[in-house]
Amino acid sequence: MVFPSSSCHNIAMEIYIVHAFTDKVFGGNPAGVVLLSHEEAFPETNVCIKIAAELRCSETVFIKKEEHFTLRYFTPTDEVPLCGHATIAASHILLKKHPSLNNTTFLIDTLSGLLPITIEDSFIWMTMGKPEIRDFVFSKSLENDLYKIMGIKNPDLPLKPKIVSTGLADIILPVKDVNEITPDYHKLSRFSKDLDVVGVHAFSQGEGEVTCHTRNFAPLYGIPEEAATGTASGALTYYLYDQGLIEKNSSCLFLQGEAMNRPSLIKTRIKNEDAITIETGGKAVVFQEGKLNL
Repeated sequence: MVFPSSSCHNIAMEIYIVHAFTDKVFGGNPAGVVLLSHEEAFPETNVCIKIAAELRCSETVFIKKEEHFTLRYFTPTDEVPLCGHATIAASHILLKKHPSLNNTTFLIDTLSGLLPITIEDSFIWMTMGKPEIRDFVFSKSLENDLYKIMGIKNPDLPLKPKIVSTGLADIILPVKDVNEITPDYHKLSRFSKDLDVVGVHAFSQGEGEVTCHTRNFAPLYGIPEEAATGTASGALTYYLYDQGLIEKNSSCLFLQGEAMNRPSLIKTRIKNEDAITIETGGKAVVFQEGKLNL
């Protein structure tokens, strides 16, 4: 029997699973990284989403070298404009493929704009999008609803929740102890959709060198909890600066992922020269690599 030949074009892509914001496997936040050749176009959006779902990471980034390195980010359900830990993972792979990038600054092209990446002795810093605090005030009733959704009593802290973005909008939520959080994911998805945010980035006070302990929840995008969130860490840094808790030209160290047994160390630094810029930094390690054939 002779079978008809397929009209499908076979595409071979390099794929990696990278643990970001750690230098040890089984730590940090896993991200999928897919490298496209110069000749190949980005797959259709629905195909990218299927690949992201198959790789089973909270985000998968696709990279293609054009005028700059063009990056597109996908959760298992949607495309998103930017992802911090996936950018760290992607930059780690680019450094692995192009060692001359070490101790240089180069641009990546994202849906959040052109963003500089600086690699200093293999430590990766990504410049976040323009920091912004949304002109939205949580009423006492809405604030109580939010804390109830997160499974904790309103702590009545002097700090209040705010919607902050350095590329993606998140609710920055102060709590007394991040370990007390037990979210209602269904209600949190609806709440996030109503406020047009990715999710909630909660923080409590750190100790020693650790500025804050943090947890991130984005069930609206298929991510119940994330072990390391670079964009939200940038947003938290701007929140702390806006509240007068850190000064310009200072740095922060955030510890995330403890509740998931995937501790992640996320560094940030804020500069205030001609304009305020925030950088998020970390290390990464390759856990798995191979080929994907479509």
